[in-house]
Amino acid sequence: MTVITMSSNNLYFLRQMDIVDPSRLPGVDLIGCGGIGSTVAVYLAKMGVREFTLYDHDEIRHHNVSNTMVPNDSIAKYKVEVIGDEIRRYSPTRRVNVKAIAEKFTEESHIDNEVVISALDNMEARRIVWNVVKTEFPSLYIDTRMGGEVAKIYSLDPLDGSARRFYEASLKQGHYEVPCTAQAIAYNVALIAAVVGSMIRRYISGMTVDRLIVGDTLNWKIMKM
Repeated sequence: MTVITMSSNNLYFLRQMDIVDPSRLPGVDLIGCGGIGSTVAVYLAKMGVREFTLYDHDEIRHHNVSNTMVPNDSIAKYKVEVIGDEIRRYSPTRRVNVKAIAEKFTEESHIDNEVVISALDNMEARRIVWNVVKTEFPSLYIDTRMGGEVAKIYSLDPLDGSARRFYEASLKQGHYEVPCTAQAIAYNVALIAAVVGSMIRRYISGMTVDRLIVGDTLNWKIMKM
């Protein structure tokens, strides 16, 4: 009989150890803690990410609750504070560090971690993040975008010239506006969080990350580039 010896901490991750070893997961700067950002944060915490820096200056409103990973008693609290608490609550390990910054990410902001994830809702904010990313060079940059039931996830090494040019072309595009009552749904942000988790798994495994994944959760079409 084979006996598997594991630390008590790793027992929480037993089912995923041959897919993702949590000890190899990088720290993450997460910019934006709305529907996408909050769901990404919980997924990554469940995977075993232990270092988070969160940026978001907004407070939680009633319309955020249905598509954001926050309890319904968190109205008027800062998103970063609530999501920081949820990360600690959902993480299988108590050894998780969260730096919650209730401010906008600006040109003067700095990157703390190896991976930066943008979960913002407008192009100007994305351009600001990119200006910092392309000067401080994290190892992996992921930009998530959503409009109703359509998702776009860009992933790249900021030092890769071809990937940079591909991504920068997307920043010149206009922002597609959808009615305020058709902007977000929980299953679409779950898809985005799943893709982000997969891209980080590919990154730590030395695999190529896909420059762009587009998902349509109404018609179930997935395209990658």
